[in-house]
Amino acid sequence: QFAAELYLGNARLNEGLYRMLHGEDAASVYASALEAFDRALKLEPAEPLTHVRRGTVQLNWAWQQDQRGASGDERRAGAIADFTRALELDPGLAEAWIDRGMTLAAQALQDAGRGRDAATGYAAALADLDHAIGLAPAHANAWLRRGEARVNLGIHRHGRGDDPSGLFAQAIEDFGKAIELNPADATAWTYRGNGRKNLGSIRWARGVDPVPWFTGARADYDEAVKIDPTAVDALAARAGLSEQWAIGARNAGADPRPHLEAALRDLEAAVKQNPGRTDLRPWIARIRAALAEERGPT
Repeated sequence: QFAAELYLGNARLNEGLYRMLHGEDAASVYASALEAFDRALKLEPAEPLTHVRRGTVQLNWAWQQDQRGASGDERRAGAIADFTRALELDPGLAEAWIDRGMTLAAQALQDAGRGRDAATGYAAALADLDHAIGLAPAHANAWLRRGEARVNLGIHRHGRGDDPSGLFAQAIEDFGKAIELNPADATAWTYRGNGRKNLGSIRWARGVDPVPWFTGARADYDEAVKIDPTAVDALAARAGLSEQWAIGARNAGADPRPHLEAALRDLEAAVKQNPGRTDLRPWIARIRAALAEERGPT
């Protein structure tokens, strides 16, 4: 019976993730997954990986709630409790350290978006991810998630007037390690591109030529899309970089239209892949308006 419930919970978890990636509502599927894992834990309450799987359901559900304008805080708190229980049962379980660190970082990101000081949350997340890397240095996802947390903490500090350059540089190194361990992961290439783009933007604001950083970011995004042509985040990130190139070209008296056209192609491809990304549609409208203005009256 335990194995059957575990199988059902995992199947529902995977189905929920599939629905999310395709812009569909996964709430009922995640509710079913939680029920299955609850039944499994009644049969085997000391099985740490089952707590991890239940926590993953809650974390994914929280992400969807955030995307749909609701608060995922309660689900994230449940996920943290699940991962903590897994670590009480098995302190050497690197996956639980990674997942708890990722969840703490996700909550810190939400807190920062509400104008709160998220430094404590990011510190706790980074401590968990440091521990995970100490336990399993060959685990690519640990490096990926630590780099992601460092980038988001850097953005948070920059918004408060601090210099994030050191955090961005450390994040780039983490993503590089994740790529070294798993070169076929499009997400790692995308995230390193984001780190390079962020660092280039900081340099640009200080009058330093950002081209080396932007060029590196473009190469990373290109590789991500080459690995996975359906990678919506990579397409959107590359569009953002193209828009920055357009600004630079306009400021230099050059034609920004090729960059704007590249941004539009990537954004339209991203929405085609995931029609649920309605947040990209205003951006598409803005790029089209900018192109129309550059082309002038017809």
